[in-house]
Amino acid sequence: MRGVISALVIAAAIVAGSFVYTNRMNKISNELADINNSIAEKIESEDYDGAAEDIKRLRGSVDSRRVFLTATGNHVRLDEIELGVSELEGYASERQKSDAYSKCRSLGVLIEKLPRDYKICLENIL
Repeated sequence: MRGVISALVIAAAIVAGSFVYTNRMNKISNELADINNSIAEKIESEDYDGAAEDIKRLRGSVDSRRVFLTATGNHVRLDEIELGVSELEGYASERQKSDAYSKCRSLGVLIEKLPRDYKICLENIL
């Protein structure tokens, strides 16, 4: 009987931890998406200096959360985001509007998928 109770307590702790993690991941993803959308708007209006400031802010946000994201997250996805930010920075500094805007949109997709990969659901458990 103690084994069953112990298993239930462990399962409850795992589920509760998953909900806390998912909530935090959603907040991080939303913050990164907001910064990315701001960058896209500035690139579209050809405000490359403002976009460069927001790109630095995006890089700082990703770097400051790197430990959390790599502790339990998908390392490949984080590497793709970091690579995308570097490419975006290069395109924006060269004032290549179409390439920068395209990279910004692809970053948006990667950022949007961050919480989806770790949401507690049956397909992620099996």
